[in-house]
This record gives sequence, structure tokens and C-alpha cells, in this order.
Amino acid sequence: MGRRCRHAAFRSGASIHGASRADAQFGGSLSTLKSSAAALLLVPAIAAPATARAQVSAELGPFIGVYAPIGSFSRYDATSIAFPNSPSDLTAFAWGGEARVWFNRQVGVQFQGAVARRNIGGGVNTPAGWTSTPKEAQIVVASAQVVYRPVPGGPFMLSAGAGTVRRSGDAFYLPPQQGVTGFNPVGATVGAGYDLPIAAHLVATFGISAYLYSLDMRDRFGQKWEQGFQVDLLPHMTVVWRAGN
Repeated sequence: MGRRCRHAAFRSGASIHGASRADAQFGGSLSTLKSSAAALLLVPAIAAPATARAQVSAELGPFIGVYAPIGSFSRYDATSIAFPNSPSDLTAFAWGGEARVWFNRQVGVQFQGAVARRNIGGGVNTPAGWTSTPKEAQIVVASAQVVYRPVPGGPFMLSAGAGTVRRSGDAFYLPPQQGVTGFNPVGATVGAGYDLPIAAHLVATFGISAYLYSLDMRDRFGQKWEQGFQVDLLPHMTVVWRAGN
């Protein structure tokens, strides 16, 4: 009971500092992702022979897809928030962009980013209790991966690298004084894709990415919110403009 009272007091004292704390946490995740991306860039750079410089090409375009988490988590003392009951509650349409740089006909790097939004609650029972007003949950995913074609110049590709999944929005709001961490976990990302040329320099890519990470949301008082290993799928279709060889 004391814990609930303390949480209520913190919620009444919430201020704009919440956004600052979330931004700071997101900045830390981005720094980690940038470091991982820098390390990944060394792999294709070393693997690509010097004679392949004339084969460098670039691809850039938007994509649409579905953010579909299939993992699970343990729920704890969610007494005054509207967190989802399960990861699948966050399944939603996603949109974003993808860019690839090929160092030769077989090895390159890929950068991917997407946003998905979903309303949670609205007359349903959540860990916070009965919620009558839907609350928006926003998911932002970003990754940097090495891409590899088993057959040089072929349509099929595999990818692996590092990625982050950021949770935000009213559905994940907690007072800044609560000191909750774990909204921006960083983990591994793997994927596969298939290219289908549709016009000169225009290619449709059908792919799927999987974000693998450990979710551990807790506050500075030791109170746990959501924990568990996550597998977030992102099947998508991209239409890219290809420049170069």
C-alpha cells in the first residue's frame, strides 16, 4: 500500500523532466547502436577486395510493414499505468525507410528504421486495472546490419547486426522521479530479403527483420514492471532506388 501511495505522489508531481529523461535514455541507446554500427562497417570494408571499388552501389527507399512482437514478458506491480498485457498487444502497421551500400556484388551494410503506433486500453482490463480511455503506445526501431548475398549479385540476401527498440507514448508514461529504465533496449538483429527488379534502377525488396533483446523495465526503488526475452518481427516491403553498378 505504501508503494502505491508513493507512486501516486510521484505521478502528481510529473513534469517536463520526464521527456528529458526519456531522451537521455534514448541518446544512450543510440550511442551504443552507433558504436555497434561503426564496428559492423569494418567487416565489409575488410572483406571487400580493393579491385571491387568499381562495383560499389547504393539503394535507398521507403518501406511499409507490420511490427509484430511474438515474445513474452513477466508483469509485476503495474498498478497505475496502462502497459500492454503482452507484447503482441503492440502489433501494428509500421512505416519507415531502408538504405543499403554494397561494397561489391556480395557484401554491404544496411540501415533500417521504422515507427509503429497502437492504442492500448479503452474499456479493457490492463495490468493497471480497467482503462476506459485508449492510450497511445509508440514503438521506434532502428538497426545497422551487414548484408550478404550467398550468390554474388543474386536476389536473395541475409543480414545480421545490432538494433534498438524504443518504447514511448502515454501508454508507457511514468513520472520522471520514479527513475524507470529499460525503455530503449539494444540487442541483435537478423534478417533476410529477396529483390525483385520492377524497372530501371527500381527494385522491390520483400524482407523480414527480427529484433532480439532482453526487456528489463524497473525503477530506482527496485520495483519491476516488465521483464523477459523479446523477439520482435518486422516483415516489410521496400521499394528502393538503386544507383551504381
